[in-house]
Amino acid sequence: MNTRLPAALLAMLSVAGCSQFTTSTEERAELQQATDAAAAGYLDCIKREALLYVDSDSAPEFIVDAVRSRCDNALNSYVAARKAYLETEVMMVDKPLEASVQDLQQQARTLVAQEAVRTGSTPLATAAASAAATAPAQSVKQRAAAGVGVQPGAPIRWSSEQRVYLDCMAEQAKRYARVQESAEVIAEVAAATCQPYVTEADRAALLAEGRTRLLRTVLDARVDPLRR
Repeated sequence: MNTRLPAALLAMLSVAGCSQFTTSTEERAELQQATDAAAAGYLDCIKREALLYVDSDSAPEFIVDAVRSRCDNALNSYVAARKAYLETEVMMVDKPLEASVQDLQQQARTLVAQEAVRTGSTPLATAAASAAATAPAQSVKQRAAAGVGVQPGAPIRWSSEQRVYLDCMAEQAKRYARVQESAEVIAEVAAATCQPYVTEADRAALLAEGRTRLLRTVLDARVDPLRR
């Protein structure tokens, strides 16, 4: 019995696994450094552009769109760098790339929120809340260009189990909104406390929604203390 694989199939398998098995440790380290640098560049851009609107009277949606558009190239660079790195680890990069971009966007929103608290800027606070409440159009565009299957704007109907986690995050936000800690620290503490209630279904979206709601509550409490 001939157990040899067809030559065409062997060639396909060789090409598919090439980047994973031929990339050296040094090359992977360089790709990781490029990814980290691109991520830092994007966050620096977001912070720099957001600070232009500390005293702005523009609509929050305009601020969000303006900052995103000016940092579009930086996001492009991150997507390309992260995809190149992931291709050395997995054969299907779509889902991990999507998760990476979502995480970076969350970092960007948190960064703007922190600057809003630091500067006492209501425009930045409302812009951060607006960005958290809407689909990040530019990142969806870039992920689609990178070959990631995304259904932008598709609403998620949270199950009763998922709402337990969201309620837990909301409770933690109210509890810690006035403490002298950054919004990021509060989010990490709250996420750790509510971790037992995280569901596997729509896990990434659920975590992002929990952080979004917490962030909005903390910003409302700090930036507008009379709104109670």
